[in-house]
Amino acid sequence: MNPSKKKESKKEMPSKKWQMKEEVSVEEIFNSLRWWVTFQICNSALWLLIATGLIGLALFELIFPELAPNFAAANYGRLIAASSTALLYGFAFQSLMIIAIYSCAVSNKVKLSGGGLMFGSLTLWNIGVFVAVIAALAGDTTGYEWFELPYYSGTILFLASLLFAIQLALILNNRSVERLHPSNWFWIILVFGLLLLIVFSQIFFVRFPIEGAGQILFHNWFKNLAFNVIISGGIVGSLFYFAPMILETELYSRRLALCTFFGIAIFGGFGGLSMSMPLPRWVIEVNNMFYLFMIIPFTAVFINLFFTVKNRKSSNIGLRYLYLAIIFWGIHILTGLASVNTEVNKITEFTLYSAGRDYLLILSTLFAFMGCAEVILPQFGRSKKSSFQFYVVLIGALIFSLSYLAGGFIQGTNYYDYRVKFSDVIISVKPFIFTALLGSGILFVGALIFLYRCSAVVISLIKTKQLSKILDETTEQKIAV
Repeated sequence: MNPSKKKESKKEMPSKKWQMKEEVSVEEIFNSLRWWVTFQICNSALWLLIATGLIGLALFELIFPELAPNFAAANYGRLIAASSTALLYGFAFQSLMIIAIYSCAVSNKVKLSGGGLMFGSLTLWNIGVFVAVIAALAGDTTGYEWFELPYYSGTILFLASLLFAIQLALILNNRSVERLHPSNWFWIILVFGLLLLIVFSQIFFVRFPIEGAGQILFHNWFKNLAFNVIISGGIVGSLFYFAPMILETELYSRRLALCTFFGIAIFGGFGGLSMSMPLPRWVIEVNNMFYLFMIIPFTAVFINLFFTVKNRKSSNIGLRYLYLAIIFWGIHILTGLASVNTEVNKITEFTLYSAGRDYLLILSTLFAFMGCAEVILPQFGRSKKSSFQFYVVLIGALIFSLSYLAGGFIQGTNYYDYRVKFSDVIISVKPFIFTALLGSGILFVGALIFLYRCSAVVISLIKTKQLSKILDETTEQKIAV
């Protein structure tokens, strides 16, 4: 063969480009998501209601032990373990997973045909969470905060998270668009990070329990993975997808989104260690130094969203929820950065302050989920706006979170004042715990309203389906006549 012709043939060969798949209509995508999304939103709202109720019972038992029921399942330790499981696994992870599957399918123009896989994954997940909550009330827990999963419920959650990962991989593989939406990057962190979290937490906390100082390190790493990486990534992904959707615009910068992605993935695993922990000083110093770099994704998110929403107005109530989500997430990051300071760390370590920081992030997830639901639900059925729900949830969240943060400062200050008796330290915290109880009650009311509104959409869908079935049968009878 002539070499010149060989070169010409190579030039004429087309380069391998993205082969676009046949696009699916928006109506087909929504039809494939309608029942699954609405049902699972109701499911997450139910877990939110259960979690806030359990927290309220736990705080009530702590303040008024003489009025609380006198049996083991109603003591503070078991109630708070059950509430943390319901709140983290039943509500936070599950709600972000619903948003992830919905936004991935819509942004990538994929019709979800695997109904069995979708319903099976979340059915397994809810069974695992329910078993874990009952186990916590029965006293069968690991003793690690936020990881109160016995081996049997952990196995169920592992299988469910594996199905989640398969579902996300199928969506990304069948996409009809060339470039992934920036939010999809954070869904990858969410889904596969959750799978790794469950696997390794079960290995090191249940199957082969670690001992000594390793318990502190591994618990801190896994907690950072759950909160700073998985949940924070899910919140940012929700904001990057739904805020531009509501405003009918594009995200300001993909590069800033990429900076946020790598910032959360690299530096989110650090932080949370106190000077009083039995660890080498250099470990704590290095850990705190790397956590300071969380200011990079924090700044990138705010700049990106600021220029996305700049000079654009919308009356959609979902946008207000998303604003609150980014505010609470920002406060969570800033309070963590403040805790890196040695003097602040001395006051806040081992107090209500750390619990307040955790609840700040969960409440940020709550606002992100409700904001996304305000966008999603009207697409599938009648969903009336509720400003009353917005203000109830906002007031409850402020009272609940601020009472923990303020109570933590008072508690830490009194601990280091040797003139104050330990009994007086406990008494000084009681007003803040009572205020937190009030806040949890208000949040319970907000969750009840939200569950009622979500259920109304599902009921309207059922009625619409029944009516269409009747009309189809009537039409068939007329044709037969």
